[in-house]
Amino acid sequence: LEDELASAQRVQSASEVQLNALGESWLKVEERGAASREELRGEESALGKAREELSSESEMLRKELLERNLQRELVECHITRAVQEQAAYAALKAEFAARVAEVAQTPGSPSCADGADSPSPQGPLGSVADVPAASDLFAPALSAAASLTEAASALAAVDPPSAAKASALAASLAEAAAGSMPLSP
Repeated sequence: LEDELASAQRVQSASEVQLNALGESWLKVEERGAASREELRGEESALGKAREELSSESEMLRKELLERNLQRELVECHITRAVQEQAAYAALKAEFAARVAEVAQTPGSPSCADGADSPSPQGPLGSVADVPAASDLFAPALSAAASLTEAASALAAVDPPSAAKASALAASLAEAAAGSMPLSP
């Protein structure tokens, strides 16, 4: 009976040792699991921050593209307006030249060969006083050139080729309005 009891105690003691070893292994596994979970949380946090940064950068890029498109549209509007102003300027210039020529050929005008003096010569288009001043005729073209120059400088940082085109058109319009060169079509 004592042998059986001793044998049972040895078995129980061995079982306790195994149970303790198993418990220690379990604690180590739990510690590793906790460390892995903590590491995973850190990685998830870093991934979340990276997503936020990416989203923020994406939003900034979207806004930049939108701003560039808006500036490009603005310059295109200015270019269209400048071309329209240039056409209007050409029509006004032609009308001005025609009226001046018409008045100059009217009998009684100071520029006629017959030498007749008339304070306000009359022609089919009216008197010389009815011919608008050149500065009044060219003011819209000069205004369009200034507006186009302003748009070109705003666009220079975003779209240099369009800015150069707008600047060249503004310079051409300003020169034509100033009368230093003929208006190009």
